[in-house]
Amino acid sequence: PELKNFIQSGLFTLDDVSSIIVLSDGLFPPQEDFEAPLDLARIVHLIEEKGLRGLLQFVRECENNDPKCKKYVRLKKHDDATGIVIDLSS
Repeated sequence: PELKNFIQSGLFTLDDVSSIIVLSDGLFPPQEDFEAPLDLARIVHLIEEKGLRGLLQFVRECENNDPKCKKYVRLKKHDDATGIVIDLSS
């Protein structure tokens, strides 16, 4: 029932949109402050700089350097990671 709170529908103009990024939480870089808001600008920057594969490598490296989940509080060492970037700039 809560899913309906996360779904938007309708028509949106894409005039100023250069890309659409869809990520599962497994691609969110770990944060030391678990309750801090997600830094979306950092994620976009990492994708622009490293690509999706590079983002995944970065996230896995952070997780592997914290195998006991102490620095980056989480329930397990790794989560599934899925991402899509749709480039609309051309």
